[in-house]
Amino acid sequence: MRWMRNTSIFVAGCVFGMLMMQASAAQKGNGNGTGLRLNHFGINVKNLDESIDFYTKTMGFREAFSAHDKQGKLAFVYLQISRDTFVELAPADADHPVGFTHVGLWADDVKATVAALRQNGVTVDEPVVGMTKAAITNVTDPNGVRMELLEYPPDSLQGKAMQAWKWIGAGALEFLHANAADPKTRAAAKSGNRSKGDGLMRNHARRYGWAPLALAVMIAALATMQRPARGGEHGYTPLSVKTLDGLTIRAQVWGNPNGPEILFIHGFSQSYLSWIKQTGSDLTVNFRIVTYDLRGHGGSDKPLDAKYYQNDKAWADEVEAVIQAAHLRRPVVVAWSYGGRVIGNYLRYYGDGQLAGLDLVDIRTKTDPATDGEVTLKTATPMVSDDIATNIAGTEAFVRGVTAAPLSAKDFEQAVAYNMVTPVEVRAALRGGANSHVDFTADFQKVRVPVLVTHGDKDALIKVGAARYTASIIPGAKLSIYENVGHAAFLEQPERFNKELADFVMKANEKGR
Repeated sequence: MRWMRNTSIFVAGCVFGMLMMQASAAQKGNGNGTGLRLNHFGINVKNLDESIDFYTKTMGFREAFSAHDKQGKLAFVYLQISRDTFVELAPADADHPVGFTHVGLWADDVKATVAALRQNGVTVDEPVVGMTKAAITNVTDPNGVRMELLEYPPDSLQGKAMQAWKWIGAGALEFLHANAADPKTRAAAKSGNRSKGDGLMRNHARRYGWAPLALAVMIAALATMQRPARGGEHGYTPLSVKTLDGLTIRAQVWGNPNGPEILFIHGFSQSYLSWIKQTGSDLTVNFRIVTYDLRGHGGSDKPLDAKYYQNDKAWADEVEAVIQAAHLRRPVVVAWSYGGRVIGNYLRYYGDGQLAGLDLVDIRTKTDPATDGEVTLKTATPMVSDDIATNIAGTEAFVRGVTAAPLSAKDFEQAVAYNMVTPVEVRAALRGGANSHVDFTADFQKVRVPVLVTHGDKDALIKVGAARYTASIIPGAKLSIYENVGHAAFLEQPERFNKELADFVMKANEKGR
């Protein structure tokens, strides 16, 4: 009930704000240089049917249209507030927690808007045609708020709804009057004196201007909205990153926006989901966390040409692109397994000047057959097999071998699933050609920020000797060995791992002041 009450106040504020901002725009024109105006806001809801009833029967909005994905599953529903303004409702699930999701901004020419934003230094992808036939792209502001930029051609569902608009109820205005911030307006509404309430609201607007009043109401409304849990239930803000060689990298921003920063880099054939016991933990209360899928992995672009994976500078540039897009100032980087190669390339080309510290988890700083674990040797060939049965069997063996103790059935199934997302050609390129032998000894020897080297003594992919070598070449590095733990201490002993990481990040940031 508290969530519904807060949502109601949020909607009331946004409805009023949107209507008043449109009135202001009509009077003054759009002078922002990007041709944008507010069009809708999105909410993930617990019960879609119940929410639709609330917005249509209580709020008085019109159900404009709904859209389904390629599997026929309902993706979202649009409720129409006025001719040009909507509420977008989508069903919440484990990956999409209840709460505010985004703001929709309408552009007459979205390509021209994208060009103008790029001139202003904003990173934004080329628009694509979405399931409603609207042209759409996204921008994320420095606070992690996602903004959809949309153009509505006449045959788009939004365009058709706007063309067919008829106001069919007064429920929304009644709700706004009853929830007005001004006691006189609220009292007039409760007494049934609608004309007096209207007059008081309009007097405020004439005196102070529609736009400031609208913005104030919308900001207040947003403040009442219950936010998704930090890190829990996959409550991240998505971030799309463009690399210098043209790939799109999918990143996720979690946790406390004002906390010390942690950037997680996953390993071979993995994804950001590798870090679920960190992003779903109390680390998100105190720290700002950024995860991402490496090129060729997870939700990021997966070109099959080996050149995208055997260029050291491209890996370094990818890390830098994520740091810049996420506005990271001085993160501690947690690099796991193959992520050690990635951060090694970054150090080679960018150094450690932008970093607060490094937590090197089950990595090796140079290729050495003596540190190859049994699982690495047994799964290398089947994991690049074109035969799907062989590939799956190899991947399952690989996932089992990552931990010394078995994962839960749920975690194992999920890990196999995201491992299989990485194409065979990508896996082969990651380990073959120029990547078959690497040596970052000289690069790590130059590191001067604090370093924690974390490794399981039962690691069956990279033997613990690799960690001892890494710690020996980095001045002041601290070595943390986990007994009876395999290749992923953060999964097998997350409590200890998270505490050590939190302590390390705080000390690293204190040293950097």
